[in-house]
Amino acid sequence: MSDPYQMKSTDFKFKYKTKKYSEIVSLYEKYGFSNSQIQFLFALVGLNTSEKVDLKDSDGSEERTISRVVYQRHSMDMDSYFGLITILGNRDKSYDTIINKMAFLKNVGEEKYLEMSNVKTFYQHLLGGIEPLHEIMSHYSRDLNDEREVFDSMYEYITEKENMDLLTMIRRQYEN
Repeated sequence: MSDPYQMKSTDFKFKYKTKKYSEIVSLYEKYGFSNSQIQFLFALVGLNTSEKVDLKDSDGSEERTISRVVYQRHSMDMDSYFGLITILGNRDKSYDTIINKMAFLKNVGEEKYLEMSNVKTFYQHLLGGIEPLHEIMSHYSRDLNDEREVFDSMYEYITEKENMDLLTMIRRQYEN
């Protein structure tokens, strides 16, 4: 029996930078990251670099599917990620609007999963984060096979002052 308060998720299919997306996912999966954590990383980088891509945009890449199973297996985490990205991406709006009308929506009625503001915002930033994340990870290496260089690049990115500010904002959101 399904949880009446859990969203009705759908597969998310996209044709945007899928080769780079797959390379990054493969690397992080080797280190035990879950699909939900990897998606959150893409969305965070997209948010941090102010990159959003329309969910229907295509650059001619082969189609890639993010399975609804990711949400179903990690629904609590994914709901938090949707909310956090929506909150951080809409700081210009009132607290009431963000919290009550955007960040934690559920589609328990007829609302379409990928059209809800929190889900849509998350996946727009996820797509927007593909290219910048690939660039960050490739900073010292031409491909993602030299894992030490990839993680050195990630460490350098995370510890830069402006990126530390984002991490501080995230920590504060979880503390509240």
